[in-house]
This record gives sequence, C-alpha cells and structure tokens, in this order.
Amino acid sequence: MNDDVNWYITDRQGSMPDLLNDRCFTQFTGINECMAINMTSFYLDQLHAAKTHLLARGVVFASGMLENELQSVEARFSFRFPPDLRVFLQWGLPIGTRFPDWRDPDEFVFDRLRWPAEGIYIDIRNQVFWWSEWGDRPQNVQEAVELASSRLSQLPPLIPIYGHSYIPSEPNAEENPVFSIHQADVIHRGRNLAEYLLWSHHDQTDPTIEDRYPVFDDSYKVIPFWTDLAMQNYS
Repeated sequence: MNDDVNWYITDRQGSMPDLLNDRCFTQFTGINECMAINMTSFYLDQLHAAKTHLLARGVVFASGMLENELQSVEARFSFRFPPDLRVFLQWGLPIGTRFPDWRDPDEFVFDRLRWPAEGIYIDIRNQVFWWSEWGDRPQNVQEAVELASSRLSQLPPLIPIYGHSYIPSEPNAEENPVFSIHQADVIHRGRNLAEYLLWSHHDQTDPTIEDRYPVFDDSYKVIPFWTDLAMQNYS
C-alpha cells in the first residue's frame, strides 16, 4: 500500500472517516465507499476541525454525497471538485441559504457559478475595470465585455463554497486558496478550504482570528488571473 496515500471510508450519514486497510475494497459496498486521499494527516485533521467548527456554529449538514452524485454534478457543470472539497462533501453536505445545494442544484447555484464573471462584466460596463493583459480595451462597451468573456472563459471554473467565496477547480489538487469575489473586488479569504471554513462563521469578538487565518501570505498557491487580481487590490 502506498504510504503517501491515506485510505478512508465515508458513509451516507456523513460520519468522520476511519483509517482503513486494503480490505476496504472487498468488505464495503452499497452506501459505503472507499477512496484514496493524497493528503497529509495534518490537513485532514484541519478539515475535521472545520466541520466540527461549523457544527458548533449551527451549520446543518445533510448526509454526505456519494461519488456518483459528485460525478453527476461535475458532468453537469463541466468542472471537477478538488480533492479536499470532494472529501468534505462526502463527509456531509452543508445546507443553508448561502451554501450551494449540490444534491439538487437550483437557480442559486447557477447564479453563484456565473457570479465571478458577471461581476467583472458589470465593472467593465461601468468603466471602472479593465485587465491590461487582455490588450487594449475596445471603445465599444459590448465589444469590451465580449473580449473579457472570451478571456475569462479560458480560465478553469471557480466553485462556490459559501456566499461569494470560491475555490478554483484547478489545479485539481488539495489546498487551493479560497477567494472572496465581489465584481473586480477580489481578495484571498483562506490559504485552503480548511482554513477558510475555520475562519467562516467565526466569533466576531475573537481578536486573534485574522492572525490565525490571514487574508494572504506568500505561501498561498498562485491561481492564474485571480491571484494577480487580488494582489492588485492589495496595492
């Protein structure tokens, strides 16, 4: 068994995983699923802590999503869940007005998926944003929006987590940063999914929260366009 890969089991009740051995593949069927998670134990512990934190803050979880449910969502929206978000959703599906319901996607989910690009288009129409790497801005507003659309469509999709916070679908690896996106006002909101979830729903009176989960530091992964846009907003 590869020592770099942790094998876990999840169930439809969203229980926390238990480390298993190779017998997982022959002993468990039906609602139980085995999956390979190429993540460190430290990061998995962070994800566990994040779910515990959300539960303590009153977030309700439905049963965890099965692999075929996740694959159905991926096929429908043409993206792949990064491994840490995939694992988190298999432990339990957070539900509430600002969480996307991946089990039964509604108009809210479609709006959230369109939100990052649509917000950029709003700022372009209002003449307050243009990305220099796209070349000269067309004088015609509609042509400018169409050029921006063609460039943004080349980027990997962003996946909504909660409200207007998003995680990149690529690279398809754990610990992609989380971005808070409101039109062209983009900032980092977490080094990775776990740290974002630990920051979210935090106690507003906690004076240490921003030190423990900083908006940005140089160790965060670089994501094409979105990292540069966030960095521009910091200057």
